[in-house]
Order: sequence, then C-alpha cells, then structure tokens
Amino acid sequence: MARRRSRLQVLVIRAVVNCAGTNYVGNYYEATTGLFTKYYYAGNQRVAWRVNGTLYFGFSDHLSSTSITVDVNGTIVGNELYNAWGGERYTWGSINTTFKYTGQRQEEAGLYFYNARWYDPQIGRFIQPDSIIPDPGNPLAWDRYAYGYNNPVNSIDPSGHIACDANNGLEECRSITASDYIEALRSVYRWSVIGNWTSQAAGELIDTAAYIDHAISSVTNGNGRGWMYKNLRGATIINNDKSSRILSILDFFRKGPGTTPGFVPNRVNERNNIYINRTGQSRGTYIHELGHVADNNSNNVSSCAATWCGGGAADDLASFIGIDPSGIRWAHDISVDLPENYRWEYSVDQGYGNTTSSEYFAQAFKYTMMDQSQLPNSSVYNWMVLYFNR
Repeated sequence: MARRRSRLQVLVIRAVVNCAGTNYVGNYYEATTGLFTKYYYAGNQRVAWRVNGTLYFGFSDHLSSTSITVDVNGTIVGNELYNAWGGERYTWGSINTTFKYTGQRQEEAGLYFYNARWYDPQIGRFIQPDSIIPDPGNPLAWDRYAYGYNNPVNSIDPSGHIACDANNGLEECRSITASDYIEALRSVYRWSVIGNWTSQAAGELIDTAAYIDHAISSVTNGNGRGWMYKNLRGATIINNDKSSRILSILDFFRKGPGTTPGFVPNRVNERNNIYINRTGQSRGTYIHELGHVADNNSNNVSSCAATWCGGGAADDLASFIGIDPSGIRWAHDISVDLPENYRWEYSVDQGYGNTTSSEYFAQAFKYTMMDQSQLPNSSVYNWMVLYFNR
C-alpha cells in the first residue's frame, strides 16, 4: 500500500510470521497486534523509540548493536549482549525494540534483515547468496554467503552487500554505488552497462539478472548461469535517458542527442544493444528486451540479426505455433495468421505479443519467467522450457 502525503510517499510493508502480521513504515514505525513502536533519529543514528506511548532511549556497542535501553528517568529497563555472530549471549529485562545486532531488525523467526538479504546468527551466515561481488579483487568477497568477511568482531554489513570496518564508525560503511553494481554485472554475468545510472536503477538491473539466473536454473537443473553466458552473451544495456521512448534492441543507433532514433540493419556489432529510458527500467522490460538478445544469439547468420532476418529461436517458436515467419521479423505483422489458441490476451501488455514473431518470442521469454499464467497456453511454456534446455 502506498499513501501520498504532500510530496512524501510512504511505503508500508507487511510481514507475516506464524499467522501474526506486522506492518512496517520504513525504519520509523512498526505495528503488530497490540504493540505500536515509533522511532526517533538524530541524523542517521537511531536514538529513541516510543512503545505504546512509553519513551525509551537506546545505547549501542561498537558494532551499533542495541545493548542497553533506559526510560525517561535514566533507569535501565533492558540489557542484551551478543556473541560474535549475533546470537544472544545475555539478556536482562527487555530492550523493547526489534533493532538488535549491528542495529538491524530481527524477525520472530530469529533471522536478521540486512536490506539486501537475510542473516542467520545461529550459523553466522547469510541464507541467500550476495547478488553482487563488490570487491572482486578480494578473495574473501567470493564467499557469497559469508558475513563480514568472516570477521564479525570488526566488520559489519549494513547494506547486505559489502563488509566494512565497524571500528571506524558507520560513516566508513559506504553505500553500494552504481559502479559497484555495473562491475558486478560485468564480472558475474558478463554484461556491459553504459550510461548514467543511479544506484537504485543499477541495483534493479542486477536483481533482474539474478532473477533470470534463478528462473532458468529451476528448469535446467541449475544451469541458469551457463545458459546466460551462451545465450545472453554480448548484452549491452545503455541508459538512453534523453529519449521519451523505450528503445528496444533492434539494431538501431541514435543519430544525435534529442533526435529521432534510426534503424541500421547492417550494424551487426550493435545487435545485442538495449537502449532504454527511465520509464523502461523495470524487470519486465529488461527481460523482454533480453529475449531479443537471446533470439539474436541463436541464429547462425553473422551478417544480419535474427530480429531482422530471422533464423533464430523466434522463428522456431513461430513455426511451432503455426506461423510461417517471413519479412523483417520485428516489423512483419502476424496478427492475421496467428491461431486463436495462441493469441495473447489484451490484458497482457495490450496484446503486444500478437504483433510480430520477434515480439511474440520476447513476450514468451518474459512471462515464462515472470508469470506463466499470462502465457497463451501451456504449450508455449513447454516449448520455452525445451528451448532453455537446448
């Protein structure tokens, strides 16, 4: 749920554990059955919280773990100490907050939320692999489940992506930058990312790469990464923020800033470029356009991309559903010849997959991963699974 007040947009997140729900408004407010907590900050430092109207002040250790809570009179009402990996070592009273070890929020299941992923203090490991490797020159960074480079006494990881020296204060813990994400995409997935990207947009792009990796792995016995290396090779995502259009990968180039894009069929070196504007920076659009990259990488004609001349996976799918692919694949209308039982519903991107054989394949590529119920029928899904296992 999102509610707009003045110019501030507030995102409410609901977590459910053992049928009990808790609503969170950022790091400022949480509400569960009969318990309401509001947090107060001095800059980025959490200094106090009010629980059902009662005000408390918190004190932390060198790792920013909440250790002592006092009331308005300065009387200690709770004390909690932690072992090196975050397990409870000593508890007295109640510190009256879910922000505990290293200042991160602990859920009822005992896991800590580190913004990018979850951490289990009982095993001293993250329970999901890091989606990026922000410091590929450090061998310790390649253990993608490790917490704080396996040095929890001196390191913290507030972003869930990169460990930093806790002894120098939180200001030393730099945020993950767009450059970190872009370097991770290059080193982990072998993609190129060009243009002026925000950290958020670049983070969403690498999350999409990890999503594709997982989705394909689930139907290829774990070969998602290998499939991507072969079929999405050469993918280059270019932030085309000067255009009002989402410009797909169909071998075009920009004639100059602010001018109309032009198509250049013979520029084969650009066949796997994705030009995209800010409105197109979404998982669905990325996956759709990467479907064109996969199509281009599946034909054996070096002089012309499959999205133009055919010979790739999109042609194979078109033949399977009863269409004779011909003409310029991204432009040739297939809507008249498309069998009824293979048509996309209008509610699915306004039936965009019904336009050309190239777009039909890209839509099938997208929804096989994102929402199989949106595909025209199960035969399309089964064909795509076979395609991923070629």
